[in-house]
Amino acid sequence: MQKLLKTLNNTKGISIVELLIGAFILAIISAVTLQAFLGQKEASNMQAQVSDAQQAGTFSLAEITKNVRNAGYRVPPGRNPYRIGIGALGHDTLIIYNQNDSVAFFLNHTLAPAPAHPQLMFRDTSGAATVYAEDIEDIDFIPVGTNALTVSLTARTEKIDKHLNDYRRRTISSQILIPNAP
Repeated sequence: MQKLLKTLNNTKGISIVELLIGAFILAIISAVTLQAFLGQKEASNMQAQVSDAQQAGTFSLAEITKNVRNAGYRVPPGRNPYRIGIGALGHDTLIIYNQNDSVAFFLNHTLAPAPAHPQLMFRDTSGAATVYAEDIEDIDFIPVGTNALTVSLTARTEKIDKHLNDYRRRTISSQILIPNAP
């Protein structure tokens, strides 16, 4: 009992050195936790950008496929259903003819905000070019015989990956049959 009374009457408390050591340990634990959180956030943001690039590539390829499949519909005999040309900076341009219309797909590396964000452009018979997808870095149209076309496009992330010191890229290709080819 005397020992208990002696312990209760002890008013020593915590020294400033012990308090500083505790604060230092807490600061180290907080710094490590914050660094782990920021690393996870950066990885999550990069994965979202990769997903966006894949979606942009997939949707762009789907739109091009739809238009290529309509190439040559009600086009006068002897006229090609499409034409491939060299566009800006050596990238391909595809012009598709059907009925009395024509549509074109090409890359924009020159207008704002390009070249920071190269754009896949779509132009219809009205002549107005509209942005179909951003961050499409390259597109190639390769004829396969007389009734097929291989389309290959490369989409990239919006920002440079710090770990690679470069953009992450995804290339998507498809061979498209042209049912209305002569």
